[in-house]
Amino acid sequence: MYTHLMESKLLTIQKEHRWLSKGGEDPMPSKEDNVLEPIEPPTEEELNAAITGNMRHLMVVVCLESFLLLKLTVKFLWTQWVDLAL
Repeated sequence: MYTHLMESKLLTIQKEHRWLSKGGEDPMPSKEDNVLEPIEPPTEEELNAAITGNMRHLMVVVCLESFLLLKLTVKFLWTQWVDLAL
């Protein structure tokens, strides 16, 4: 509790600092003015839509990485085979 009170007081002092408020000409908004209404937790539908959308992008990245790894492996093996043939 004491730490929270000290942090709160420190933030108040920092908001009034001359570097943050143009020498007191442009004060920072108060906590009450700066805090929005509480955000409700996401619904099950929103969570499913977010996960599904990201999974598509993830699958594309995984496929590209696999393709590039395969391409590099084939190139490496080809150079090894050429060296052995010479």
